[in-house]
Amino acid sequence: MWKSLFLGVVQGLTEFLPVSSSGHLTIFQEILGLELESSLPYELVLHIATALATLFFFSNDITEVVSGWCRALKIKKLRSETSWRLGSGVLIGTVLTGVIGLSTKPLVEEFSRDVALVGVFLCITGAILLATKFAQDKGNKIGYTSSTCIGLVQGLATLPGISRSGSTIATALFLGVNKEEAFRFSFLLSIPAICGACLLEYLDLGTEEFFNSLPDGWFVGAIVAFVVGYLSLVLLKKLVIEAKWHYFGIYCFIVGVVAICY
Repeated sequence: MWKSLFLGVVQGLTEFLPVSSSGHLTIFQEILGLELESSLPYELVLHIATALATLFFFSNDITEVVSGWCRALKIKKLRSETSWRLGSGVLIGTVLTGVIGLSTKPLVEEFSRDVALVGVFLCITGAILLATKFAQDKGNKIGYTSSTCIGLVQGLATLPGISRSGSTIATALFLGVNKEEAFRFSFLLSIPAICGACLLEYLDLGTEEFFNSLPDGWFVGAIVAFVVGYLSLVLLKKLVIEAKWHYFGIYCFIVGVVAICY
């Protein structure tokens, strides 16, 4: 059970902070000998728990965007509003993420077993985060071009060690998007991607194999991942707005180098 709890904390902390949850799960399971007999079903449970934390944290934004987008679908004059812009951006980004994610799935699964390669990708994440220090907030809004770029980057962020939140928010910042909007759009875009990926993996495993493979304490671990994930979102929003989150770049470099040396 302590393995389940520990990995729940790791998932909750790293899913939203720009340090790559998949990379950390790979490293911790390998270096600390925390391999579970069948880790994939439990990893899916942890991802579902943190996805629920996202839904809870952004519940007001989700309601506003979905209802506003549906209204604008019927009334053309409303298509200049924020809800239509963000909702359409999420749709565009999700399609691009799905195309890239499905086409690279076999490669990602193989890379996930290579700790050194995960370390290299973490160093790349570190470089991206450090570069955000030089990004200028031009007050731009999410549009069709920016949502396309961010969707493509999110698809590539399935590689273990490449932070989804880090790479997508950084891309928005490089495009001059307002910090708060960059944060909000990144996580609105993450919801269909994470839920879709979990559903596909669940269907591949089958119901019986999925539940039979869950470790002791999986439910408690999921609760821990939800709570820690929610708190991580609160912290990350503060760091993005205050433009201090590039410090995570140094952390990613350190963890990446440790993984490569190991």
